[in-house]
Amino acid sequence: MTTTAAVTLATGTLARIVDALDGGEPRPGQVAMAGAVAEAIATRTPLVVQAGTGTGKSLAYLTPAVALDAKVLVATATKALQDQLATKDAPQVAEVLGDFGVAVLKGRQNYVCHQKLHELHRSPGLFGGDGALADLVTWADEHPTGEVAELEHRFDRAVLDRIVTSSDECTGPRCPMSAACRANEARARADAAQVVVVNQHLLGADVQASGGVLPDWDVLIVDEAHELEDVMADALGDDVGVGRIRRVLGAVTDLLADGDALRGEVDEVVGRFAAALDALDLPAGQPTRRFPDGLGGEERLSGVLASLVERLNAARGRVAAADGSPETKVRAERAAKAASGLSGVLTRLLEPFPGDVVWLEGLPGKRRVKIASLAVAPRLEGYWRDRPVVCTSATIPPGLGPRVGLDVEPVVVESPFDFRTQARFYVARHLPEPKDPTWRPAAAAETRRLVDAAGGRALLLFTSWKGLDDTLALAFDGPLPYRLLRQGETGKRALVEAFRDDETSVLAATRGFWAGIDVPGAALRLVVIDRIPFPVPTEPLHQARCEAVGREAFRVVDVPLAATHLAQGAGRLIRTKTDRGVVALMDPRLALRRDGYGRDLQQCLPPMTKTVSLDEVVAFLAELDPSG
Repeated sequence: MTTTAAVTLATGTLARIVDALDGGEPRPGQVAMAGAVAEAIATRTPLVVQAGTGTGKSLAYLTPAVALDAKVLVATATKALQDQLATKDAPQVAEVLGDFGVAVLKGRQNYVCHQKLHELHRSPGLFGGDGALADLVTWADEHPTGEVAELEHRFDRAVLDRIVTSSDECTGPRCPMSAACRANEARARADAAQVVVVNQHLLGADVQASGGVLPDWDVLIVDEAHELEDVMADALGDDVGVGRIRRVLGAVTDLLADGDALRGEVDEVVGRFAAALDALDLPAGQPTRRFPDGLGGEERLSGVLASLVERLNAARGRVAAADGSPETKVRAERAAKAASGLSGVLTRLLEPFPGDVVWLEGLPGKRRVKIASLAVAPRLEGYWRDRPVVCTSATIPPGLGPRVGLDVEPVVVESPFDFRTQARFYVARHLPEPKDPTWRPAAAAETRRLVDAAGGRALLLFTSWKGLDDTLALAFDGPLPYRLLRQGETGKRALVEAFRDDETSVLAATRGFWAGIDVPGAALRLVVIDRIPFPVPTEPLHQARCEAVGREAFRVVDVPLAATHLAQGAGRLIRTKTDRGVVALMDPRLALRRDGYGRDLQQCLPPMTKTVSLDEVVAFLAELDPSG
């Protein structure tokens, strides 16, 4: 099929889908994006699309991919978007094109492991007795997906970890219970479906494994692509701590005839590892390209790591050669595979890959070593393999394409919303700057005044838990004329549903709520952002990126990240053509730094009417019809 024919088919199909929707109407940006995606698929070239809020980007990429009969992998950053794609957007496409099969696939550790359940019959007390274990087996057999998240209200996380298997230890088709495996069932559904929805971390696992974790695909869509670089840096890294070493060595010794005698050796080597990390003169969270030379603990750690690798390799061989029952052999294979994976991580610590950064986390005695990769582009370039990859988000950070192995300039698709009429963006220019100790009380008081003016109906976004706690204590203590919802009271989905259902409620949250929250209508008239969301300067991966850039790090690294998150937060307000309201920033620096980073940040915001007049925005809120 020619490129022109592909674009015509995609846009024509999109028009039919929109016509079939209740209240659907053509959106020029959506049509333009669908045509660009179709062209990328037809020419097998990459595409980066910044699609403004309200574009309808899910239909804009699903429609051409399905219409052109491609096997589609969609990688998202949030569970909310995964659910939306599977339960809303894909069915809308299927109404016109017919059923094409949609599957949501998660990492293996999200599904109950029947083999481990079978092995745990020797310790039923872990679940409260034989009856509870039998109930759990029945649940695993009858639940439609076998996802252990459904059990979190019944068992502690430590207990649930005993009934799942990670990809590092799973024996795959050699497992005696592979026919009953819920993870295998999920993979089979994904293999049969035309559209497979995963999260970006699982995509990263597939990249790390050079394929095989996910079904093969013809077209990859990365939604919420502004998260991709960080997710890949983490996914292409690893971590190791005392707990992991003890768990892997413990699983090995449990299977050996002389295991009881070896447990003392396990304790000894774990203790040596913990002591070696504590001896390093490297502050927790301080990234480095390799552990520093010339410090007291450096040789000790190298020696311990080398000894651990030797022990793991020897233990793996002993376990693999051991005789035993079929069940024991399965456990032995899992233990050997886990030991092999840990040995590889320890070897990488001794000789980090090019672009690796390492750092320590945790308190003395319980420290862990984290590894992340700054150089994700080379690995991703090899993974893309000249297949069509579409990266899209409402906000694309400057230079994202090359940093994730896609050397293309972004296509910008404008939002269909009239932001200048529908919304005001208010900056509290008269407040002191955040470094001033009087800023937080003043910002809290102004936040309360704005919320009262809106009659509740507000989303309060904070850059830290301390900011959230202090603001609520200073300005929202005591009886309120609206319901106050606070992050942490219950799960994210339940909080958002309560906020949406209780029209005058107020939701206070931190960074996890700056994106992926969709509350259209009168339930959200006001978004308050406490301060410019600059990256946390002590975050190890961020420190490493800044050190790599040098003197220009603030302009090149910090400002683009802050702009992306600020735009994401502001984007929570206007979700439909009839929405109206105010985004208020309690940080005066956006208005005061007009010739510096303030200008750069403002350029990334939705084109709302900007003001520094509190009276103006209070009056604007008062004019809004509370009934929506």
